[in-house]
Amino acid sequence: MGFEDKCFRESVDLMIERALDSANPWLKGITRERLEREDHIRLNFSGNGSTGSADERPFLPFAEGNFHTPSRQAEFYSVALKRQGLDPVVAFTPPVESRHGAKAAGFPLELLARKPDNHLNSTFANIPSVRKMEPTIGMIEMQDEIKSQVQEELGERQREMYLREQMKAIQKELGDDDSSK
Repeated sequence: MGFEDKCFRESVDLMIERALDSANPWLKGITRERLEREDHIRLNFSGNGSTGSADERPFLPFAEGNFHTPSRQAEFYSVALKRQGLDPVVAFTPPVESRHGAKAAGFPLELLARKPDNHLNSTFANIPSVRKMEPTIGMIEMQDEIKSQVQEELGERQREMYLREQMKAIQKELGDDDSSK
């Protein structure tokens, strides 16, 4: 594809290690080796987002504000957006193809695909520990492979039949028609 950046040559293990090498207190003590050994690990959530035992209090990260906005509060009207000449009121604009969009009559159905529970992204789909947690992925891939093989075989048979019919038509035109015998 022509990507030359160093990050495209990193191994999966290195990408995981870099993601976990964070100053974020929620990731403290979580390593790739530990994830491989324990399969899953709870993040260091507690109370209002501070570290500690996850069983102390329910995780309510925004109960006391702490939003990633200048005011540290949920903003439905943004002064910063208004200064940029943008609409300062939060709004949702559905995609044109959506059942909520302008062309809803032409698109009555909408696919809402569920992301597998144990996937960060498709890069990690073939890691054995992830495949073990999501057996349906292997089944879907197998179904796709079978479908592809069947279509290929049918395509070959149709091609052969088409060529035979062409050959018969050519023979008939040349007067070598064996079908009358």
